[in-house]
Amino acid sequence: MEGWQIDKTQELLNDWLGHMLKKSGTPRPQDVELLDKIVRLKLKLQAAHPPLPIFGVDAGLCGAGVFSAADYLGRHRDLRESLGSHNYAAALEHWLQEGLDEGRQACPAFSARWYLSENPDLRETFGDDGWRKAAEHWLQTGMREGRQGCAGFSAPEYINLHSDLEAAFGKEGYAEAVVHWVRHGVHETRQGRAG
Repeated sequence: MEGWQIDKTQELLNDWLGHMLKKSGTPRPQDVELLDKIVRLKLKLQAAHPPLPIFGVDAGLCGAGVFSAADYLGRHRDLRESLGSHNYAAALEHWLQEGLDEGRQACPAFSARWYLSENPDLRETFGDDGWRKAAEHWLQTGMREGRQGCAGFSAPEYINLHSDLEAAFGKEGYAEAVVHWVRHGVHETRQGRAG
């Protein structure tokens, strides 16, 4: 399989997640089947290309810019206790059905509560509890604009702090910086913000 096919699979996975955010958030059986097919394809592609990171529900990750099942369970003790610490599919389902509407953070790079509180233009448009709309905005626009998604991470600052990332992504490769932070930077204990 070619590298573009792996990238296309991640794009499909992110598109699916964005689609689910626009809907009521309750996954239909066919939506879950589609996600499962995408994740399985991603895992097959991963097996063919071991250097690439695995992304999908089975690996605890999904939609790197807004949701990570492992991070979601790690942040919320009540969910670990009720769902189990590695039940990533149930974590995704919970987040789509309830967690996002509760404003629960599910990714080290994005918090819908924080995003709305720090962006008055969005809060005015989406309301004080428009967390689902905030997540949609972040995925579709905010990430690429370089808006800060949470208190602990800023894509423009992350790029400026790490010359290797600036060389790889350019000064305005914000979406790429977010994905790098979630996939690698957090685990490498890289500084996500200046100061």
